[in-house]
Amino acid sequence: MSDLRIALIAEGVTDQIVIEAALKAILKDKTFVLTLLQPEETDALGGHSRTGGGWGGVYRWCLQRQAMSPTPCAVSMLQGFDLVIFHLDADVARARYSEAGITDRPIDDLPCELPCPPALDTVYALRKVIIDWPGMRTVTRPPVYCIPSQSTETWMAAAMFPQERTPNLECREDLLLRLAQCPREIRLIRFKQGKPKKQKRRFEEHATTLTRYWEAVKATCTTADLFEEDVTLALE
Repeated sequence: MSDLRIALIAEGVTDQIVIEAALKAILKDKTFVLTLLQPEETDALGGHSRTGGGWGGVYRWCLQRQAMSPTPCAVSMLQGFDLVIFHLDADVARARYSEAGITDRPIDDLPCELPCPPALDTVYALRKVIIDWPGMRTVTRPPVYCIPSQSTETWMAAAMFPQERTPNLECREDLLLRLAQCPREIRLIRFKQGKPKKQKRRFEEHATTLTRYWEAVKATCTTADLFEEDVTLALE
């Protein structure tokens, strides 16, 4: 049996690490190759292409692929995969396009955040926004949406720290600050000039913990449970 071919359009490389760890738990004994299409590293120093990283990079990726392809959002590129995953963190729902330098969006559909709990209300609202991004409605292989609340760090926290497995973990806006206060060897986040910086090495070191405790993550995070349901359905 050949490996599943999975494409990922994501905000950043640490999100790729988290999603890949989740897929290992979801797919169990199935082998797969995960290809990160966005953000795309273009140099030895890890610099990104002109689309950039973050959620603004995801939006510009759609614009770029639409412009480069006769069919929107690089349909020809996506047809070579068994599964396409489209990731945004749910905290994007409180952002504005101008914050990501996006000035050509004709519909001002951000922010779209709804009260949390329940976390899924905002996730579904953000999904409706994404579907209206350039070319998304005409993609012949609809993607699986991965939208953790508030971010992929929530899933990591649920995996690594049993004390954080509380009913409203997905609604905590202070989680990144809490993670930045962890001991150095398990510190996923640090703050520099008031902005969170993700520690890729720490994510890599603790990714297996997420795979191992995925059932606990799903029990805590409704967005993780939804992601598994959508992946399973897409591969049927």
